[in-house]
Amino acid sequence: MSEPPEGTPPPGIQPQYSVPVPPSDRWLGRRAPYYGLGAGMAIYLIAYITTVILTFSEARSDRGLMALVSSIIGNSIATLLVLIAAIVLLIIRRTRAFGAGVAIAIALGMVCGGGVCTALVFGLSS
Repeated sequence: MSEPPEGTPPPGIQPQYSVPVPPSDRWLGRRAPYYGLGAGMAIYLIAYITTVILTFSEARSDRGLMALVSSIIGNSIATLLVLIAAIVLLIIRRTRAFGAGVAIAIALGMVCGGGVCTALVFGLSS
């Protein structure tokens, strides 16, 4: 039987040294997805506030049509901005968790904004 190389402990004995744990490379810590979700929803909130301002800024007879058109355009622009931001953030390793939160915000923005907010603004404007 051959001898183990010099410097290695005999079988069954753990070495007396340990490798230091590298520091975490995550950006914003473990709550990064929540921050990303909040940032993505903030963009949608700005889009819907702009929709309400455009809809109710003037006294018009076609306010319902204006509400529908501005909601569709605002939702499309907000979704495009959030989608581009999510893709860029998901590519970079350090910001991947934040980007995941931003990507989740796309789904929430489409459901909440595209459905509930559009119906609410359209219903109030008619």
